[in-house]
Amino acid sequence: MTAIRILAEFGSSAAIGPMHCGASLSDIAAILGPPWDIGRVSKRRRWPHLFSYGDAELCVCRCRRVTMISVQTWRKTVELPVIGTEQRKQAATSPPKRPRS
Repeated sequence: MTAIRILAEFGSSAAIGPMHCGASLSDIAAILGPPWDIGRVSKRRRWPHLFSYGDAELCVCRCRRVTMISVQTWRKTVELPVIGTEQRKQAATSPPKRPRS
């Protein structure tokens, strides 16, 4: 799916895959893998906090629910999450488990 199609879908549904306002950060992370931790919105307060999956940024309140989604489109290329890529990447790089004796 192209970035334009994903952005058009985001404009009409207010969601990018599992990311939508009100979604739990743990539910999103279970599908897309761990997000990048950008940091606090305010220097004085710990919450809300910013997380991202590529150029899709999530503002998350202290109850760990998404309150805002923004997509950075000013770069030459836009990186958006693809469902399952992080899980496949982790599975491919983790060493095989040894059987217990």
